[in-house]
Amino acid sequence: MDHHSQEQRQASEPGQELAHSDQAIDKAIYTAITELIQLAQSATTPRQLAKSAVTWLVRTLLVDYCEVLQLADDEGSLLPCALSHPDALEPGRRLSIEPKSQAAYTLHNTAPVVVADFRSEARFTAPLLPYHHNVISSISVAIQRQRDRAFGILNVASTRQRVFTQSEVDFVRTVATLIGMIAAQWDAEQTVELQSGLLDVIEEAVIAIDLEGRIISWNQAAAALYGLPAREALGRDMLNVIPLYEDKGAAREWLARVRRGQRWSAEYQVPRRGGSAHLLQVHWFPLRNALGMPLGAVSIHCDVSKQRWAEQARRQAEEGLDPEVAERTQELLRANRRLQQEIARRDRLALELSEVRRLLHQSQEAERLRLARELHDGPLQDLTALGLELSLLAATVSEE
Repeated sequence: MDHHSQEQRQASEPGQELAHSDQAIDKAIYTAITELIQLAQSATTPRQLAKSAVTWLVRTLLVDYCEVLQLADDEGSLLPCALSHPDALEPGRRLSIEPKSQAAYTLHNTAPVVVADFRSEARFTAPLLPYHHNVISSISVAIQRQRDRAFGILNVASTRQRVFTQSEVDFVRTVATLIGMIAAQWDAEQTVELQSGLLDVIEEAVIAIDLEGRIISWNQAAAALYGLPAREALGRDMLNVIPLYEDKGAAREWLARVRRGQRWSAEYQVPRRGGSAHLLQVHWFPLRNALGMPLGAVSIHCDVSKQRWAEQARRQAEEGLDPEVAERTQELLRANRRLQQEIARRDRLALELSEVRRLLHQSQEAERLRLARELHDGPLQDLTALGLELSLLAATVSEE
């Protein structure tokens, strides 16, 4: 039995399965990874997978501690996500990320950070968590949810000195990758739900399609307009759901526009389920990825049927009027326009008059101040000087 197997035996607690060889350890790691991959496929949140991962890591590596710590929104602290010792930290406690801490060092490294002996560690000053005061060896890995955005840290720690094998380090890294994948998926699902909620607030029908013309988004207004719930519309060819074009050539040109990333507007007559027809005004906008390449299109569907019917009824009513009545109607319309123009002109004159009054008042005030200064600087000063001279003269006469 090699040195590592002896360490595994020494590190084990009563009741734990002992690893008798590197082959047995690798087999245990393979079993754990297989189980965690299956759990990842059904996990709905990162926390759900993290809790199972912590249990499997402690059981497989025979370590004393295992934690998944999530980066807080301020990115200056960590929050407990899953702990092998849940009672060791108060729920919701924030752990500050100090500049020279193990947490900061781990988050700034893409490779796992392996500590052979904390007693001689020089890269950072203290273990990851307050209750790790007796930890000697550890592996910590940054969990990446996206290329440039971390989810948090996965850490395993032992109170006995360990020489972790490459298989064990790779195992911890793999688990961190799985948690990161679920975190990224969770973020994407939350974003989709938020966008879907925002689209449902919009009163107009909003429909998004991919480059093949398949429906990828269908808000509540679209369901109300076309009488089809989202679950029956999503994934289907849009032209099979909404027959915008009877001509196949026009349909091909429509899809070509979508693929070219063009922006345009058009009106369509679309049959209703009851037999009547919508008159729709549809505005098309391209969907692009971060590189500017087309991904599809989003369209806003406005039912202008009532508006067009009202305009048509007004025209028909005007055409059916007696010529004298029609002329009188037009004269009233012209008089109304002139009245509105006169009201607007008077409003402008009132504003101009108000401005003239303001400027006049300002000018009068300036003139009053100028006269006051001249009076003070001229006659008043002369009178003051004359008074002083008379006082001196009176004093001289009294002395004589």
